[in-house]
Amino acid sequence: MDLQLKGKVAVVTGGGRGIGLAIARELAEEGAHIAIAEIDQSSAAQAAASLKSIGVKSFAVATDVTDPASVDAMVKAVVKELGPVQILVNNAAKLPQFLSFVEEKNSDRQVWSQVVDVCYHGAINCTAAVIESMIEAGYGKIINMASDAAKVGEPRQAVYAGAKGAIVSFTKSIAKEVGRYGINVNAICPSMTKTEAVQQMLSEEFEKKVVKAYPMRRLGDPRDIAHLAVFLASDRASWITGQAISVNGGYATA
Repeated sequence: MDLQLKGKVAVVTGGGRGIGLAIARELAEEGAHIAIAEIDQSSAAQAAASLKSIGVKSFAVATDVTDPASVDAMVKAVVKELGPVQILVNNAAKLPQFLSFVEEKNSDRQVWSQVVDVCYHGAINCTAAVIESMIEAGYGKIINMASDAAKVGEPRQAVYAGAKGAIVSFTKSIAKEVGRYGINVNAICPSMTKTEAVQQMLSEEFEKKVVKAYPMRRLGDPRDIAHLAVFLASDRASWITGQAISVNGGYATA
């Protein structure tokens, strides 16, 4: 299916690995030019190089999404290198260890601020940096990475779920503001997905136990999320906005 993304300019935050890289790769395979906005410059550079082999323009820009000045500088660099941002994927996230709220409280509370800053404030900062140019152009696609934990709650992920819940509310609210300008804003809510970060936290025994809660009897693959993201980035999804869409193998149906 040709999603008619050839030549579109997309920014993927946290695009150096995991879900972000999977989304960036699928966008590139559809012909979009990609900016990898990533705090880890090494992984960003590797990702950008791999995308160039697909035949699109791609470059890496070191970005701290929690710093508005860093985000503004990133957007200016993208505009100079590729052109105005037409697609923004707010994927950068901070995934804490799977600890109960009490365990977190008694260990390192700074992690809470980091989770909220990266997951929520990061999306706000990046959206703020591109929204006016999208309004002027009368076109834009913003895809925010939330979580199924935001919809149904999840033990041992309380603060993370709260930050992602804020993303869902932000998505719905911004969508109502900017729909009149031809801008679509949606959130994707994955359940547990086998990224490198998640695999480092999961023991084989724990994974076997978790999988039993999924009707599809497997955890998510980053490409599962990327398939939906690329569709939402296309004009095939022009009548979809303000939605928080689960990709979860049936784990939760709320």
